[in-house]
Amino acid sequence: MAQPALTQQLRQLLHRSAHGVLSTEAGKVFYEHAQAILKQVADARSAVTQLTTRPSGSVTLGLPHSISGALALLTAARATYPEITLQRPRKSRAA
Repeated sequence: MAQPALTQQLRQLLHRSAHGVLSTEAGKVFYEHAQAILKQVADARSAVTQLTTRPSGSVTLGLPHSISGALALLTAARATYPEITLQRPRKSRAA
């Protein structure tokens, strides 16, 4: 963007006075929209980061009851991935 065009754009958003720089009405509206956009960008970044660092969903484990170490595994899984729900497998019906 050429300098004169940029200066003209800034004059629409900001007003210089002896007391400093103040926002024009257009500047205030632009600022509110810019804040909303920046929040959406931060929310999008957070959502993507959460997907890659905190998996979620359901995990079904089919383990015999005789495996005593399963409790430690389940406890560790729940502590490490609190967003994952562990479920018991459904019993299959005999045909």
